[in-house]
Amino acid sequence: MNLSVWSCALRAAGVYLGLILAMKLMGKRQVGELQISELVTTLLLSDIATLPLVDARIPVWRTVVPLTVILSLEFLISFLMLKIPLLRRLMEGKPNILVRAGKPDWKEMRRARITLDELLSELRLQGVFEPEEVWCATLEQNGRLSVALRSRCRPMTPEDAGLPEKEKGVAHTVIKEGRIDENELRQAGRDRAWLEKQLKEQKKKPEELIFFTVNDCGDCFWAEKEE
Repeated sequence: MNLSVWSCALRAAGVYLGLILAMKLMGKRQVGELQISELVTTLLLSDIATLPLVDARIPVWRTVVPLTVILSLEFLISFLMLKIPLLRRLMEGKPNILVRAGKPDWKEMRRARITLDELLSELRLQGVFEPEEVWCATLEQNGRLSVALRSRCRPMTPEDAGLPEKEKGVAHTVIKEGRIDENELRQAGRDRAWLEKQLKEQKKKPEELIFFTVNDCGDCFWAEKEE
C-alpha cells in the first residue's frame, strides 16, 4: 500500500476510536433512549467526524474543537435539566396519555401527532391485539408506548391466587463458557468453595459447562456444552 492509503486508514481508525470514546462519555442512554438534545448531538458528531475522512485536506485535529464544544454543551444541558425542572419539561416534553379508562383520547393523540393506525400498531408490538383489553396507554418522552391492561386481562400473579410470593432476585452467571467469573461470584454473595461444592454434587467441571447461574435465593441452573 502507498502512503496515502495508510494515512486514510489511520485517519479512519482515529475517528472511529474518538467517536467510541465520545459515545462512551455520553452514557448508555445514548444507545436506546435518545432525547431531542441527544439525537441532535449524535447527528452532529457523526457528521463532523466524517469531514476528515472525505476531505484529506482537513486535519483530524481540527474536528476536536467542534466535537469538544458539542459534547460540552450536551453535558451542560444534561446538568441543567437535572437542576431546572422547567428546562427538563421544555426539552423532554411530557408523557401523552393516549388511552384513558379504555377509550382513546383524541385530543392527546392529535397533540402527539399519532394516528389510530399507529396506536394500534404500537399496541400489537406490545403483544396486545384486542384494543378493548387496554385500560391506559401512555406515550413516554422517549417515544415508547407503555400499556396498562384491564384487570381481567392481566396475567394472574401469586397474590391473585393467594399463594406466598418468593422473590428470586437477580441471576448471576458465575461460569461463562467454562470459565469462572470471580466478579459475578462475589456479586452473588458466594465464594469459590461454595461453587466447587455445587459442581462436585452435580459431578460437573467448569470446562464442561457453557454457563452456570445462581440467583439471590440460591437457585442454580446450568447448561452443558455440546459435544
